[in-house]
Amino acid sequence: ALSDLARTLYDTVIRYGYLALFVATLLEGTGLPGPIQIALFASGYLIIRGDMDPAAAIMVAAMGNVSGNAIGYLLGANGGRAFVRRWGRYLRITENHLELIDRWFRRYGSLTAFIARIFGIIRTPVIIGAGVARMPIGPFLLFSCIGDLIWAAFWIYASMLLGGRLFG
Repeated sequence: ALSDLARTLYDTVIRYGYLALFVATLLEGTGLPGPIQIALFASGYLIIRGDMDPAAAIMVAAMGNVSGNAIGYLLGANGGRAFVRRWGRYLRITENHLELIDRWFRRYGSLTAFIARIFGIIRTPVIIGAGVARMPIGPFLLFSCIGDLIWAAFWIYASMLLGGRLFG
């Protein structure tokens, strides 16, 4: 159940600190779904307890996330088009959709990478989409990193305000 996964994630960050935070945000950064905010709430609890530094936690979460973004991007760049061409009909994705994605990322790629890293629902499709469209990886990672820093700061600050006590 999701609650079991959330509890395990929370306990893992409490036990292993920065390393668990990095791994959790790296996995989420690839586009894998999961209750990532739980890891950030655990970090907030550790910060309040004095076992984690807020600036370090924000940097670790953002660097884990952007590292995952690079992996997700590379998956999209190296296999995304072939996947869509083979399986896209089942997902209702056509060659025309690929052309639209290409045009979108040529025109709005950097802005899209930045905004998507801050807002939940579009985070995952943009990672893979940027790779599929072969947006230049430098700007993708730069703007993803900026967005990831804002995202991590927001969630860690929110977790500190909540006292990191959702499970503690």
